Amino acid sequence: MRDIFSHRKRLAITITYQHHSDRGQGLNMDASQQEPTADQPRDDIFWVHDLGWDGRGVARRSDGRVIFIWGALPGDSVRADVVDDPPKGPLSGELRAVLEPSPQRVPHPCPHYYEGCPASLLGAVRREFSLNWKRDHLVETFRRIGGFEGVLVEDVIPSPRQWRYRERLEFTMQRIGELLKMGYQTRDGLLPIQDCRLGGEELVGPYRQLRRALPMLDEHPHLGEEIPLRLLIRANGRGQAVAVVFVIGKEVPDLDPLVAWLGKADLVGWQIRLSKSVKRRYFGSKLIREEGETTVYQTIVGHELPTEPISFAQANVRASKLLVRLALEHVTPESNLLDLYGGYGAFGLEHALRGGRATVVDSSPSGIEAGRAFASEHNLPVDYVAHDLGKTEGLEVDFSKYDAILLDPPRSGVEQQMLELLDNKGPSRVVYVSCHPAALARDLRRMKHYTTSLIIPVDMFPSTSDLETIAVLDRA
Repeated sequence: MRDIFSHRKRLAITITYQHHSDRGQGLNMDASQQEPTADQPRDDIFWVHDLGWDGRGVARRSDGRVIFIWGALPGDSVRADVVDDPPKGPLSGELRAVLEPSPQRVPHPCPHYYEGCPASLLGAVRREFSLNWKRDHLVETFRRIGGFEGVLVEDVIPSPRQWRYRERLEFTMQRIGELLKMGYQTRDGLLPIQDCRLGGEELVGPYRQLRRALPMLDEHPHLGEEIPLRLLIRANGRGQAVAVVFVIGKEVPDLDPLVAWLGKADLVGWQIRLSKSVKRRYFGSKLIREEGETTVYQTIVGHELPTEPISFAQANVRASKLLVRLALEHVTPESNLLDLYGGYGAFGLEHALRGGRATVVDSSPSGIEAGRAFASEHNLPVDYVAHDLGKTEGLEVDFSKYDAILLDPPRSGVEQQMLELLDNKGPSRVVYVSCHPAALARDLRRMKHYTTSLIIPVDMFPSTSDLETIAVLDRA
């Protein structure tokens, strides 16, 4: 038996799980909780009919206003308080009780879900339902934002794993009272995390050791208070884990406490990096201390590619292999490919290994260096261009020389100038990979010289509301 959550405020509500042969495991409330008592107002009772893209349940108030409720799922009848009631737009609600659970509910394997953790909200519904929901909302997003009707959208391709699939996790380190804690940020503050069920097996032991050793940092109150800290823990591709502590600030603090703390975990190596801001930690941080072997190995068609621990790669290694293969199925093997926002060249290198040529463009020096060394070692026809694709000025790449362009931009999508250049001078085939359906629909709508012929969704982030999508475009 568990308590259902209302963010950080736990409620004394009895929940029992019973077997239903027609739908697997369902969530059932104690009968005493299923109806409001006479002294309880009925305008705080909602029937949840949908989910928003952030995983919140969607319902309507009696006056027709839409309300988003954390922790509520489609089919639930819930009691919730309105915590944000703006003059226009949707309301925000805080879940108080599940009065009648949805038939789609299943027991969530992580206890932090019941404490308000937002990391894996769709882990509380049947997996088939979550896959269908993601496709339905992708179709609706393309219709509403992109104006697309009749585009072929395939079924969502499931990740090989629903849990323990992430090769990296990042935690905020922050003071709660006098104690330093590690966890995820919620709208009510930091929620300490003992174990994230999304993280791969290699991360479980080292993170547990670091969490247990946290009290040794309590006597250094500047850490996590005056000096913000982030912990990145990452699988190294060889069954071990590495860690990076980001120290946010302009000055290097006394590092001895952090060095001693990192030494308490079974890490093959670690780094401490100084970054002037949280947003720039992956692109503008400076290495100030390192110990052990911190290389992270990516696998390209059976070959290891060594990268820095802060280099970008898809967090779901198993599903990312499917993503690369599916995207390259729409690029002819012998063609000349332009890989934009390519990082170390996950698409470009694999394309070259099957007989093609590629040019990879990215702004990450470490990614370009790693990819260039790999291409040289394996005698692959892959060139690298260092350029910030947020701007077109200074980009010395002739789009007309390429048979196809594959782009995998940041979550925010492609900058307007770059999108116009791509639309006006791009080749006959463009393959656009995106982790943000709304940004993807917006960008495709702006590409007037292309027709979107196929959409392939991949469940790169199971148990969450996020979705990776491949769009195949042909010049009209």
